[in-house]
Amino acid sequence: MKNDAFLGSEVRLVPLSAGHADALFPSASDPEVWQWMPRPRPETVTQMRAMLSQMIADPARRCFAVQRSDDGAVIGSTSLYDIDLDESRAEVGATWFERSCWGGPYNAESKLLLFNHAFDARQPYS
Repeated sequence: MKNDAFLGSEVRLVPLSAGHADALFPSASDPEVWQWMPRPRPETVTQMRAMLSQMIADPARRCFAVQRSDDGAVIGSTSLYDIDLDESRAEVGATWFERSCWGGPYNAESKLLLFNHAFDARQPYS
């Protein structure tokens, strides 16, 4: 996978790193934001960093931080996961956004960028 950002008009996806923990912690620690996530809600930045590191280390996952285009703020995260190249499938999700971004264009565009990336034959996953 190339480590380039995927650019849209409202957001860009950048490869997730443990360095995004400080920016993502406020939204991930919000009980309302996290209520449907399958992982325990991080209670400290250290736990957030550990969770991000675990997500990134998973070879069957491609994780991204979502940055707002106009100011570069990290507003959430989204992933391709359970990637199975033998079966030509992956799941989309593990997504969260800070509440102020709910209902806007950010999630829809992040998914469009994620799908474009997933179906781009120039992006090998091997």
